[in-house]
Amino acid sequence: MHQKIIYIHTKAPSKPQISTSCNGCGICCLAELCPYGMLRFLRIKGPCPALEWETEHNRYVCGFLKHAKNPALRWWIKRSIAAEKGCDSTASIENIAHCS
Repeated sequence: MHQKIIYIHTKAPSKPQISTSCNGCGICCLAELCPYGMLRFLRIKGPCPALEWETEHNRYVCGFLKHAKNPALRWWIKRSIAAEKGCDSTASIENIAHCS
């Protein structure tokens, strides 16, 4: 089993079950880059620098998708992150430690 440490906002929602709606937990993007992120940042390992925290909604959002103006680019980003398809992250959270 491959393990890594990721840092999650303390107010982030818990990871949803596979195939259920995305709730903005951010675990997928904190753990690895999507295909678009790999191309944009020219690297294959995460976390994604484009991931943004929305304080007003207490959730993470894709900065690429949030700020994309071009419809074709928006389509490609949505496809690359499987937007609106439900959670597809197989990452599991085993230990959560809160730092002060």
